[in-house]
Amino acid sequence: MLVGGGQALQRDVEPEIELGPVELMAKAAREAAEQAGLGERVFAALDAVGVVDVAAWRPRNAPRLLAEALGAKPSLEVVTALGGESPLLLLNHMAAEIAAGRVRAALVAGTN
Repeated sequence: MLVGGGQALQRDVEPEIELGPVELMAKAAREAAEQAGLGERVFAALDAVGVVDVAAWRPRNAPRLLAEALGAKPSLEVVTALGGESPLLLLNHMAAEIAAGRVRAALVAGTN
């Protein structure tokens, strides 16, 4: 079950105040949690964090960076391959993990 969605945009922002990819994904995650009526307490319950890979940003472990920004400690961290279907494949993967009982709560995020 999808319980919330969020989006964070920034355009025409001065470089000294612009948010980086992790901060943008965290902002969107917080918006989704708020929209779902769960607040930030939901991040402590995350079992999995998945991030859609993008060519312009290649950190060592994007899911861990995002989890740390949210105060989460997931046991499963997933990064997709580059490609147009990656977001859908990641969502399907997390849904399968939930259906199999291996994951109770997952966050799927990305940036472009």
